[in-house]
Amino acid sequence: MLIHFHTNYDIYHKKKNIAEQVAETSVWLGRRAVILQRGQ
Repeated sequence: MLIHFHTNYDIYHKKKNIAEQVAETSVWLGRRAVILQRGQ
C-alpha cells in the first residue's frame, strides 16, 4: 500500500510543471519554518 502510494506520488510530481514544484516547495518550507518558530 505504502509503496503503491509513493509510486503514484512520484508519477504525479513528474507530470507537474517544475515551476509549480518549486512554488509548492517554497510554500511547504515556509510553513515548516513557521511551525518550528512557534514551537520555540
